[in-house]
Amino acid sequence: MRVWKEGTSALLMLGVVMLACACSSSDSSGDSGGGGPGPDPSDSTPDFQVQPTEVYSGFDGTNTFHMPFAAYGAGSDLKSAVADSSVVSIEPTTFQGDPSDTGKWYMLTAKKAGKTKVTVTSGGKTKDVNVTIVGYDTSRFQAGKTRYTTADGDQPPCAQCHSKSDGPDHSPYKLAPIADNQVQLIITTGILDGFPIKNVEHGHRWTPNDDQLAGLVTYLRALPPRGFSGAP
Repeated sequence: MRVWKEGTSALLMLGVVMLACACSSSDSSGDSGGGGPGPDPSDSTPDFQVQPTEVYSGFDGTNTFHMPFAAYGAGSDLKSAVADSSVVSIEPTTFQGDPSDTGKWYMLTAKKAGKTKVTVTSGGKTKDVNVTIVGYDTSRFQAGKTRYTTADGDQPPCAQCHSKSDGPDHSPYKLAPIADNQVQLIITTGILDGFPIKNVEHGHRWTPNDDQLAGLVTYLRALPPRGFSGAP
């Protein structure tokens, strides 16, 4: 079972999220095709939970922004509902990134800026996923893509490491539980949970300008979540 830690410790789940500018219906139910072996889905278990319980993304009217989450210990009666379906849509999905993962996965897609929650029920128990969608200016995506793919002075492009097939993942699969300001802090300080990232020679600390920084967050949010059916 995949578990995201809350608060500051959630940054560790991002882990490589920032190796970041790198080295460089309202109702949906049923099995979402979670990967790998697990308990019999016909029997709900006492530790029914959803992960992550907080997800973040954006909306710019042009690009597509996804947020995955999973239910664990759920029975065949698993159902989900979005409180405000004008903010996000929800669909069951298949996670193929970890054969040992037993979650029943859902994919949220941003429809507009705003806040809402997803209520997930099974075995008479209810869990919530809080959703925050930030409005992004349409220019942000291109600014982020440019910095991601292009060196800036002596600082290499993020794509140098992250675009490799086995490169560190900072797609929404890892990024969704992390708020925008936390992602920006990782980029500019190279600090994760109080410790410096030491994966690259200069300490993985970057100095993008304000437009690049906002753009990088936008671009990363718009990447296809890694490991999901239909996503590269």
